[in-house]
Amino acid sequence: MSDRLTPQREAEIAERIPKRAAALTRWLNQFSPVDGDQRALENAETVLEEDVPALLAELAAVRAERDQARRELAKYVGAEPTIAEEMEYLSRCLDAVRDLCDAAEKQATRWEDPLPVPDWVEQVRTATDGVRPDDPNDNRRRIYIDGKGEAWLSLSHDREIRYIGKLAGAFHGDDTTDSVRERTGSLREIGRCW
Repeated sequence: MSDRLTPQREAEIAERIPKRAAALTRWLNQFSPVDGDQRALENAETVLEEDVPALLAELAAVRAERDQARRELAKYVGAEPTIAEEMEYLSRCLDAVRDLCDAAEKQATRWEDPLPVPDWVEQVRTATDGVRPDDPNDNRRRIYIDGKGEAWLSLSHDREIRYIGKLAGAFHGDDTTDSVRERTGSLREIGRCW
């Protein structure tokens, strides 16, 4: 017999409870019970008639909740976007922002006497390129995403060589921004942290 209580085994137990309680009562009533025996009989009847059915009902409810949770989870397993899909989405977003900049510039310059292109257009274009001015006083670590979607963190700077390490996975100690960019096709800074 398995250690786990299956739904079939639960049903068998639930079916036997009334028979067992009645048989126990008949057997114990054959004897002249003393006070302790009478209390033991009442406790046994309570366990068989009330406690065990209540525990089986609770177990059934827990199983039903678990099964419902599994069904809900199954809706999402395998449905999460891949890194490539996330990157494609972000690229579409950046393209939409660039299109907005192009439209603003075209609107300003469409007249015979063109209006000045708004200052924000060039600032937003620069931001969408992901290029940040390098401030030598900024000592924060850089966070990068490579061409395969892996995250990296800057470790140190040695004569303009930036050593970086993976945020998750094996650490080699000799990876640089240039070697990772060469190996994966790209490396973009996505943020900074202390």
